[in-house]
Amino acid sequence: MAERKLWYVRRDSVVTGPFPEKVIRQHLLLGRLKMEDEVSDDVKRWHRVIDLEGLIPEVMKGDMDDPDVRQRFEAERRWADERLAIDRRTAHGLTDHPERRGVERRGIEAPESVMARELKTQLIVANRHRKPPYAVALIVALSVLGLLVWWAINTTPTAMVVVVDCQAAPAPQVNWGSCQLKGRQWRGVDIHGAKARNADFSGSILDRANMSGAEMAYANMSLAHIAAADFRQATLVGVDFQLSNLSGSDFSGADLAYANLYRADLRNANLHDARLDRAVWVDGSICAVGSVGRCIPSGERLR
Repeated sequence: MAERKLWYVRRDSVVTGPFPEKVIRQHLLLGRLKMEDEVSDDVKRWHRVIDLEGLIPEVMKGDMDDPDVRQRFEAERRWADERLAIDRRTAHGLTDHPERRGVERRGIEAPESVMARELKTQLIVANRHRKPPYAVALIVALSVLGLLVWWAINTTPTAMVVVVDCQAAPAPQVNWGSCQLKGRQWRGVDIHGAKARNADFSGSILDRANMSGAEMAYANMSLAHIAAADFRQATLVGVDFQLSNLSGSDFSGADLAYANLYRADLRNANLHDARLDRAVWVDGSICAVGSVGRCIPSGERLR
């Protein structure tokens, strides 16, 4: 068996390591290692990361302006962040960036929220060091508040605000983003095109439900009974189907990348053209990138 190569990292004349290639790739995905940083396998010959194509994850080589490529990158980065939690101690020396580059858990914020948060940070720092006079801090605060008022009066909204309604009854195009919907008994409901990203359906009964075209990325559908359901063309990236009954369900053309299907019942399920990149298969194996319609084992297993 070939010997696993280890890499040393040099940044600003500081050398750390060695690290396995897997850790190097993870930190590239998370932004903790930069393309201009230098690596070496012998501490003699140094190369910029950008010049070693074999170390760069495939998902980072695509066009980030392409929405599909961008979604793949975000999913891969989230996966890397979750898997890296297992080996935190090996990450020493690569996490000196002042910002955490893992999953982006904060959603899109309005400009006034960002400005208000920055103001709060400035006031905390000023109070901690007690260097700027409080009068100056007050003037800064009033100036920013005035700017926010101006922005609210003069800015025309550029996008329609989509309202999430966790109390809404099942219906096509319903918006249940991040809602808690555990244990619902909704056999045969029609919620095609629903928006249910990060929603929790664990333990629910959704037999024969129509969820075609639904956007349900990272939803929790574990321990659920979802037999003979319609998931055609649905976005199911990162969905947790662990221990769920999915027998006879139609996943034609669905995106199941990074989904957790561990110990799920997939008897007679239709996976035609379904994408299974990096999904956890029913036996705990990890599907290889490029798995379409079936899980191609990558050699990795769920830990």
